[in-house]
Amino acid sequence: MSNKIKINRKPKEPKFNVKLVFLILAPIFLSGSSCIPSVETKQARFYENELLSRQNEPEGKVLPLVEKEWKFELLRIEKISDPSPEKIKVLLPRGIRFSKEEIRTIFSSPGIYKLLVYIKELGLTAATTGEITDLGLTATKDTAYTVRHYSLIRLVFKDDKLIHSRVWPRIDSSQLSEGIIQIK
Repeated sequence: MSNKIKINRKPKEPKFNVKLVFLILAPIFLSGSSCIPSVETKQARFYENELLSRQNEPEGKVLPLVEKEWKFELLRIEKISDPSPEKIKVLLPRGIRFSKEEIRTIFSSPGIYKLLVYIKELGLTAATTGEITDLGLTATKDTAYTVRHYSLIRLVFKDDKLIHSRVWPRIDSSQLSEGIIQIK
């Protein structure tokens, strides 16, 4: 009879590695700061909520708010009678066009509609580009680029009452300069 001793070994429990947990969770928490809305987004939400609360109000009460209090400038005005979806789709430039769903819901009944687009300049960003040779000399002349940033409001009135509003918190000048809207 052999005397063998059996040793019951418990499996090793993994050690809690604080560094590993930190390396995994830190980017998640740090990227959460990018979810904080910008000043333009907060302002646009305010505009949108204010305009939604003024649905079905007359044009005379809505326009002074947009023009005088919020200091937006009229960019475009269109009067549309008995609109067709094809006509509405090509009315505005690509960045601020009506979606198919918006066309279906807003322009569903016949009548005379008034479309207003307002713009407000938020600021500008400037950058320069150029080339430097291996010797450290400039190869080409520096080129300066300026991009202007805007906020836009699109309003639709029917029978002198606000029926639709949409706010874009930030649109760059490059998005507006496709030949249809020229900002002077």
